[in-house]
Amino acid sequence: MAKSARSKKEPGPPRVYKVIVRMYCIGTGDFLFVRFYSKKECVFTMLVDCGACRPNTPRFTVAVDSFINSLPNNILDLLVITHEHNDHVNGFAICYNLFQKIIIREAWFAWTEDPDESTGAARELKTNIGTIKHGLHHALHTIRERETKMRKDKGAGPLSAKIGNFLMALTDLADINLSEDVNYNLSGENQDRGLRGMHQAKILLFGRNVKVRYLYPGEIVTLPQVPGVRFNVLGPPTRRENIFRNGQQGVDVFEKTFALKNDPMLANTFIEFNRVNRIFDLPFSDHYYADPLVHNGMEYLRYLDQSNAWRSIDNDWLNSAGALALRLNSHINNTSLVLAIESEETKKVLLFPGDAEYGSWQSWHSLEHPTGKSGSSRSWAADLLNRTVFYKVSHHGSYNGTALAKGISMMEHPDLIAFVTLDLQNIFPGWKRTMPSRRLLEELNRRAQGRVIFMNDHDINNTFYFRQDVKLPGLQTAVHNKQPLYKEVAISNF
Repeated sequence: MAKSARSKKEPGPPRVYKVIVRMYCIGTGDFLFVRFYSKKECVFTMLVDCGACRPNTPRFTVAVDSFINSLPNNILDLLVITHEHNDHVNGFAICYNLFQKIIIREAWFAWTEDPDESTGAARELKTNIGTIKHGLHHALHTIRERETKMRKDKGAGPLSAKIGNFLMALTDLADINLSEDVNYNLSGENQDRGLRGMHQAKILLFGRNVKVRYLYPGEIVTLPQVPGVRFNVLGPPTRRENIFRNGQQGVDVFEKTFALKNDPMLANTFIEFNRVNRIFDLPFSDHYYADPLVHNGMEYLRYLDQSNAWRSIDNDWLNSAGALALRLNSHINNTSLVLAIESEETKKVLLFPGDAEYGSWQSWHSLEHPTGKSGSSRSWAADLLNRTVFYKVSHHGSYNGTALAKGISMMEHPDLIAFVTLDLQNIFPGWKRTMPSRRLLEELNRRAQGRVIFMNDHDINNTFYFRQDVKLPGLQTAVHNKQPLYKEVAISNF
């Protein structure tokens, strides 16, 4: 008796044998294109973020065109947006019309982006971050006014330049965190509606009814197109204290290469050395003084010229604006969606942590394996880190983007490759002091045996970075206008 057609076993999707990870070199920021292959056929495509600091629109357009031309049948199987920073999402606004040309089957966000999150934690977090954004915008606005007044006063001397540098650094952080389209009005009302890139990405998805998932730590997602591949979700943490936690330098994270003490009293040393105090060096506004007031033989006059208003202690709170901006940056980084993509057969792991900082890394180690079996005496997270063969270095190689004992020290696989989404020729100038972290780079080179790939390694110090003299099979570079357009590596036997 012949077997019925119903009883015949339909062949399933072929197993994944190779993964190619492409890093677009469009300036410091994440734009990562991942393709999964069964032998010679690409069976699954994934895009992780699309953004850059100081984006060059023509170059961005070339990169997005390259990405689209590499998509089989113009179909992107999975879009992953890790977190809401401009250097991860502004490409969706810059090249919105190009992204409209492709079919997106599914998109993943962190639980923090879920508008219907049931506990209210996501909404509370967004409100808190919006409040900090409002404060940063207010401080930036006031410092700009103060710096303008200081430039008119020759007596401000070196302090004027220091405030100018501080303002430049603060503006750099604001460019990553604040949207130019949003009015953070000074009345105190929070009108933050998110960055334009994130807004445009969601329009791109929701306007075409793309399947969207909001993922929680501890979840494992499997997809029929890539059997034998598990997408393990490690972050962002659900506990507020982890999102807001910073690691201790030299213990939890690497030591910062460069730091300025946050002490307003040091400002006086920048004015002039070895000179007699002037009557306009007083730190208080004029209404605190009688006219005239004699003290210790020196006549202190009230401020008669508005150009000296910057000397008032009334604006001393602005010295904390830098700490506020860094805190905002870290909080949003710790809302990054973190994926550890694992082959069930070879046990190899590809780690995509977005810009997760210590608070997130720490939280991974409290997660229990969803099946109750990690296959190791170590924790689930430690076991995944131990088997990591590809690491997209978190937060562009900064000192606090990679945990020490709970992170890189657990990456023990001999085939480890690291991609650093950093280009020192296209970055905010002040960040060059801390990116990349020298100590992190030394450790990455040791563990990856020199297989550390930058967008552009032109200005990386040779004393602690091995240029790509190592033989790395499958490493390819595409060039546009004599500059790298992308670098990609093939991970065989995945």
